[in-house]
Order: sequence, then C-alpha cells, then structure tokens
Amino acid sequence: MPANASTFDDTVAGGCTWTVPSWVSSVRVLVVAGGGGGGYAWGGSGGGAGGMQEVLSYPGVPGQSLAVIVGAGGAGGTGHDDTTGAMSGGNSTFDRIVSAGGGGGTHYRNPCAGAKSGGSGGGGSGWGRGP
Repeated sequence: MPANASTFDDTVAGGCTWTVPSWVSSVRVLVVAGGGGGGYAWGGSGGGAGGMQEVLSYPGVPGQSLAVIVGAGGAGGTGHDDTTGAMSGGNSTFDRIVSAGGGGGTHYRNPCAGAKSGGSGGGGSGWGRGP
C-alpha cells in the first residue's frame, strides 16, 4: 500500500459521511449489504446473502463528503406464531453505489408467508408441516 494510502472500514450498521482526502482522486469501493435473517426453527429456511458491489476506481473530489450507509442484518424468525417469516437485510450504500440486502427466510409452519427477494439471493422457502 502506498505511503499516502487511506483506508476507511465501517462495519457498524448506520450512516455517516466520508470526506475525500486532499491527495485522492479516485477510490476503490466494496459495498456489502446486510444478510437476511433465518426462518424460525428446524424447518425454517436460511436468509439470503446481502448483495455486494465492488468498484475499482470510483471518482472523488478532494474535500467532497460522500454518504455511507451500512445495512444491518435482518432479524430472524421469532416463534411458532410468526406468520411473516424473517426480515430482509438492510441496503448498504457508498454515495450512489447501492447493494441490496438479502431476503429473509420463511417460517417453517407457514411457507405461504413467503421468502423475501434480496441482494445476492432471496431467502429460501421452508418445507412446512401440518398444523
């Protein structure tokens, strides 16, 4: 890494801004969204992976403030009476680059609740069983 290189890692869900350093004219960007939560119990399905985008040379103007949002992972299914399945992961952004959150998995007793679509893939659908 060059002596004047700058690294910015943000893995905590939420938002902030990143100011382009004076010696930078372009940046390498990796944006990874939150994964979807898993469905409840042994017959519930796993959540989908969060989407990912990599840009090898994204233009930046020294002093420019760029918005950064780190998407949180989706909450898992909550119990036997859960009729909605797990939650999808949050989208992540770096300025205008957006990665979609992974889809949440479905509930094992209610596959009709449906897995949710998402970034690298939606959540799987559970196999279900009778009431």
